[in-house]
Amino acid sequence: MYSSNDDAFLDISVLPKDIFELVDRKFYDVVKSVAGESLVKILKMQLINSAGKLLNTADVFAFLNFDSEETDAIKLESCFKSKTGQLVVKPGIQSSSSYLIKLLKKPLRQKQESTSKENNDNYQNDITDEFLDNHPLLKSLIKWFQLNDSNGVNQSSRFLTLFIDNLINNLTQSPNNFRYSEPIKNFAVCLYVLGGKQVYEFIRLNLSGSIPNLATLGDLIKNSDTSFSEAEFRFESLNRSHLHFGFCSEDSTGVVRKVEYDSKTNSFVGFATPIDHGVPLAQFYQADTFNHLKTIYDTHEIAPLLNVHMLQAIPTENDAPCIPRPFLLSAYGVDNKTTAISILNRWMYIFQHCYENNFRIIGFSTDADRRYVSAMRLASGFFASSSDLQLDQHQNAFRIDLPKHWTWFFLRSNQLLLFFQDPIHLVTKWRNRLLSSTTDLCFGADKINITHIKALIDDNHYTKLDHGLTSSDINPKDRQNYNSCIKLISDDVTNLLSNSEDTNGTVVYLNLLKMIVKAYIDKSTSISE
Repeated sequence: MYSSNDDAFLDISVLPKDIFELVDRKFYDVVKSVAGESLVKILKMQLINSAGKLLNTADVFAFLNFDSEETDAIKLESCFKSKTGQLVVKPGIQSSSSYLIKLLKKPLRQKQESTSKENNDNYQNDITDEFLDNHPLLKSLIKWFQLNDSNGVNQSSRFLTLFIDNLINNLTQSPNNFRYSEPIKNFAVCLYVLGGKQVYEFIRLNLSGSIPNLATLGDLIKNSDTSFSEAEFRFESLNRSHLHFGFCSEDSTGVVRKVEYDSKTNSFVGFATPIDHGVPLAQFYQADTFNHLKTIYDTHEIAPLLNVHMLQAIPTENDAPCIPRPFLLSAYGVDNKTTAISILNRWMYIFQHCYENNFRIIGFSTDADRRYVSAMRLASGFFASSSDLQLDQHQNAFRIDLPKHWTWFFLRSNQLLLFFQDPIHLVTKWRNRLLSSTTDLCFGADKINITHIKALIDDNHYTKLDHGLTSSDINPKDRQNYNSCIKLISDDVTNLLSNSEDTNGTVVYLNLLKMIVKAYIDKSTSISE
């Protein structure tokens, strides 16, 4: 191994200054004077006739490995031959060759160092006050780095420093040579997950070289532990939260229908996932031939919905400062043909596997879909029962002691799971029932009708300043308009309706809606209220 201390024993004055320009006889004369005649013969035989060729030759003694009549004389002169036939280069020749190569490398190294120093000097000379005045960004960066050095670099500044350094380094390269550090890769994945494709591309195109392109990002996600396969439940990842209790939610949302090939599992994703006793079958659509794939397309529906299972860990008193993040348990394409029993079987499957991984599911939360509501009622025994389903007798069921004066609150004392409906969906469904043209609602003898609110909006005696409503607030096509729910339950609306005739049922209905919002959504509501 070369050491810089070896330079002390190398006298390059024995080499002519134009050594790297000499070829053939002039080069061999220098080699003869420095390393001897034997090395000259070895170089001549291999047509190594210049210093450049010598330095680019990996091993000048490699010819010893070849059995040739042309090399026999050189081998006999420059090597010892053992009784086993092994050839060993004579130490003097080996040493002379090594010494010559070191001599040739030293002036090259000195020239490189001199060039580098000259470039640095030129760079320093270029950064003048005038240069800084013409590039105010440099002045700002220098000032910022000086502040960091004086105040100490905190975590946010450390990442920003890495980001700026990575960006500027890439700007000096061609796009094909862009490189990204690990913190930048992690930042890119987080940005894509939180902001989506359009936000990611907007930043990438406007800050060229700052973050990887989408193809590279896709590879990063696939190679990371954040990737998962369709219909697979990540029960083994529950231990990462270091918590043991949680609430699970399930919901479906509409998606653009398309099928993609997952090379990781050698399967096609995007079809409606088959359900076996409530449990989705992972990697079901695998095809080895085009005809097989065509058969799958012809006989199976492309999923119009994406079903997602999220899990929210709940900290105990000892872990109260730790606020865990929601955890994506599974996702898969579905159609709209599930049943309440299928949902219950799936919940029990999730509960059991979480329990086996030392994680206790406290309950499930969904929207107000009738099948989910039926599953909740059956599991909790809320005015519904099934002889095949006795979850209150499950070995892991817990007991709930309700206050004796809560005669109005119905809940079975033994429960395996608790259930919540999404309150936003509950409120919007309550509003949509009021807006429905086919539903006939009554409160005793009093009618509950949207015409009462329409009359209020159309009444010329009142303006929007009086009730705060517009015709869009009672548009039945906008089924998820939560803001209109808040407007409908305002005191101004209920007070004006109370002054009208035959509106008592509608007023009671809106007051019930107000109580739902206050109980389940309004965070300022106290427990006593």
